[in-house]
Amino acid sequence: MRKIITVLAVLSLLSSCVVPQSKFDELKSENESIKSENESIKSENKKIQSINLQLNKKIDSLYDEKETIARKELETSLHSEKEALRLIEDYYTFYYANMVYRNPQLRRIGDNKFSVSLQECTNKEVFKGNDFFWHSRVLFLTINNDGTYKVN
Repeated sequence: MRKIITVLAVLSLLSSCVVPQSKFDELKSENESIKSENESIKSENKKIQSINLQLNKKIDSLYDEKETIARKELETSLHSEKEALRLIEDYYTFYYANMVYRNPQLRRIGDNKFSVSLQECTNKEVFKGNDFFWHSRVLFLTINNDGTYKVN
């Protein structure tokens, strides 16, 4: 009798745990559709990653190209110290013909901006030979891209 009760109890438990075949088939088809959708999403994700990689490479190449162009423009627009000295000479020849200068020293303070330290004196032989008459001066030279300049 005990065996029968135990078997009946086990059978009632098992029968209550059983899923109907229609429900099982429905879940199985849903599982297959989810797997299929997952595969299509993975495929689409790979395509998007490939496009993203191509775009990143293109962005990097454009950034490098932009830097190269900017560097070339800067190199062509920068004026040399030699050019700055030539302009200081032009400045004294044209604007201060009655003065002479010596010992010009340049410091670049910007792309085309220089501070110029020099000594100047009245352009007369009596004064030029005596250090007492020379005095120091600092000028600020700005060279424009069109070749004109300004001295402050």
